Amino acid sequence: MSKRTHQGRIVRSSRRRLAVAVDFGNVTTCVAVFHEYSKDQPAQIWIFEDWPGGKTNRNPTRIKLDARGNVIRWGNQLEPGEDCIEFFKLALDPSQKIPGGNTHERIREKCRAADKSPEEVVTIFLRQVHDTVTKSKTLEARFTEKVLSNAKWEWILTVPAIWSDAAKEATRRAAVAAGMSKNLTIVSEPEAAAIFTLGAVQAFNAEKDDVFINCDIGGGTIDAITYKVLKTSPHLEFSEAAIGDGALEGGMNVDQRFADYLKGRMGPEAFARMQTTGSIWKEVLEVWERIKDTFDGNGDEENRKSSWIRLDSRFDDPESGIKDGRIFLSCEDVSAIFKPTIDKAAELIGSQYQRAALMASGEGPQHLLLVGGGGQWPYVYSELRKRFSGDGGLFVAEATDKEDLPELLVHQPLQGAMAIVQGAAYQAFDGGMVTCRKARRGYALSQEVMWKAGKHDESQKVWDENEHCYRAKVPDWLFRKGEDIPHDETWKTKFYRLFSSAVIDDWNDAYAVQEKLYIYDGDSRNPSLGELTPLCTVTSSEPEFEDQEFPEHAYQTIESTGCVKLTYFLDVRIRGAALEFTIRIDDDLYAKTGAQYE
Repeated sequence: MSKRTHQGRIVRSSRRRLAVAVDFGNVTTCVAVFHEYSKDQPAQIWIFEDWPGGKTNRNPTRIKLDARGNVIRWGNQLEPGEDCIEFFKLALDPSQKIPGGNTHERIREKCRAADKSPEEVVTIFLRQVHDTVTKSKTLEARFTEKVLSNAKWEWILTVPAIWSDAAKEATRRAAVAAGMSKNLTIVSEPEAAAIFTLGAVQAFNAEKDDVFINCDIGGGTIDAITYKVLKTSPHLEFSEAAIGDGALEGGMNVDQRFADYLKGRMGPEAFARMQTTGSIWKEVLEVWERIKDTFDGNGDEENRKSSWIRLDSRFDDPESGIKDGRIFLSCEDVSAIFKPTIDKAAELIGSQYQRAALMASGEGPQHLLLVGGGGQWPYVYSELRKRFSGDGGLFVAEATDKEDLPELLVHQPLQGAMAIVQGAAYQAFDGGMVTCRKARRGYALSQEVMWKAGKHDESQKVWDENEHCYRAKVPDWLFRKGEDIPHDETWKTKFYRLFSSAVIDDWNDAYAVQEKLYIYDGDSRNPSLGELTPLCTVTSSEPEFEDQEFPEHAYQTIESTGCVKLTYFLDVRIRGAALEFTIRIDDDLYAKTGAQYE
């Protein structure tokens, strides 16, 4: 038996809230701070810049540890090319491919050299972020010591939409261990960006029933999600209109292809020497950043000027076109470096268009919003307009008859590069802006039902010793792939469990219950439990009742068998972008609950 309930979040506190959002990226990390007294003024969202090693709004996600795991340097303190641990965020999800010739094993080896696991390295890095922000004199100067000391700090951490549930949970554990609140909220990166670009800076004049694609091109991932505007007054609300798409591709792939290009021109030995000679490599990367920020593919004089990179005369090689200590990148060279990232973004955008058009009975999206650092590059914007649009930046999906589809306006929203972290802070006070999401996969619990011939397969038939009948294990669906998931939804599923003794003194011998949660990525409407993939096991541990005494209604003795019957509820809640679990007896918390992911 299961039922669904909708629980709105109500805050009752005399203390003003201070939202601290952390966009923990594969390449860089940034922080935004927003106080409750400014909640209706998104322009007051403050981007933190007071990082060790230099003032910047983006701190590199890199760290160097000694053999005992102590921090030597981190973030902006590290020089480009300096030996350190990087891409460790991706190590939280073994299913994700790591670019640049790196592997999960190589990252684990780097972590082991510091006597740490990848999750522990994430904790150490996030602790550096936490301590830097909370101890910042700049933060105190902006908000005053009195305001900060009286504030209720709330931490928000962003994750890619394609992140697995196990990776989200590992990220949450690391953040809590780093000192961020146990009430930490995990939010989706593209959703945070959509909230900011549409709700805060109003990227376009939204009207009811408008449909738009939000494409977040970040450092390591590209996420594309389609939304439909539900209402604009008295406040904006929108919902997901199609199942989102994502891929491991982004700015770090562009940078790796640039490095590979130089290595190919110079040769591996000369390239390796260049990286360790003075500050040459650092200066090369600074010029490359300028190229990414200015190159638009037009091949004009300004593009040609910006595509000269100074090395050093000792690396001259006339046959490779390196002379006078400089190497020239043609427009074709730069375009080729960008191309795979643009191709992947285009593929995801096209897929979203098709899905949204099908789900809306042919009414496709009208707008495309490009956000994230990669979404702000002129060449990415120019190519996406050129590749999929008619005149004036009007987008039309390639795979469908263009005459039958509406046109799509392409936007680079104001502050699009920092939209994720600002949106994460902004949604802390307006979290209901996205009222409904589309399930990317199905989620189900295991349920034992009375076995019936003709309905259940013989292979499902299991004898129940306690109740003397045959049973079958079947999926008990919380929601299926493609279904709408209302904001802050909780699913309550009723279970009962039989124990063999009526008197149990030791908690660990019984009363510790567990249920397995499954996922399903297929499209069948009636898969067997064996076709589902185990996601995690939800387990109760230490009881919440005083002296381990249960209320009288918690259990009953079955006189015919002498068994103890314990009836309880498992609550599964989607809070932000993460799963939360609670085991209850009626309205009473039954036990502390944890989830062990497969």
